Amino acid sequence: QVAALTLPSQHVDGDFYDFFQQGVDCFDLVVGDVMGKGVAAALLGAALKSSFPRAFSQLLLSSAQKKLPEPEEIVLLVQREVARRFISLGMFATLCYARLDVTQRHIILVDCGHPKTIHFQSRTGACHLLQGDNMPLGFSACETYQQVSFALAEGDLLVFYSDGLTEARNAAGDFFGVERVMEVIRQQHLLEPARLIEAILEAVLAFAGLETSADDLTCVVVRIEGGD
Repeated sequence: QVAALTLPSQHVDGDFYDFFQQGVDCFDLVVGDVMGKGVAAALLGAALKSSFPRAFSQLLLSSAQKKLPEPEEIVLLVQREVARRFISLGMFATLCYARLDVTQRHIILVDCGHPKTIHFQSRTGACHLLQGDNMPLGFSACETYQQVSFALAEGDLLVFYSDGLTEARNAAGDFFGVERVMEVIRQQHLLEPARLIEAILEAVLAFAGLETSADDLTCVVVRIEGGD
């Protein structure tokens, strides 16, 4: 089960997400956040988002065996395409590119300086942060990217998000933070993904005393189900 939400702070935003179906039991997910707000960030976000299917197609066509490109290969090719543009504008983007394989029950992750993905394990009832070790896109034209893999189980939840979620502040200036996000997940993990996103958003807005987010905010929730 999958659900997603993005809320712009200024009608348009630099946050984005997209899904790429790679087979019956496998799909890729990208969640990104371009530094800044408004039209400039939105235009760069749109350009970056459109780079991923193009990079995938190029890699697939160049493979003699038509082998499915690895996430790290896709991100590296996108980085090479957009880096100089980002550097010339003095901007960058954090990014999480994930491949979820339901049959193999694992997630392959390329974390490019993005807020760490939350993994709720149904067996233990605990939340863990999935972390890679790559720089954001646009820091250097010569950057390389490496993927990491984590096991999944039936009933597990994966929560991807932008920093608009965790950096919401209350009147005292305190951040909502990832610990409060994980507490909502632990308490409400039985909800369907769409309702869980609503619960997280309600908690963030109540904490900040706002009716809508002051920053661009994106949240994607994936639940791993059993059966065939």
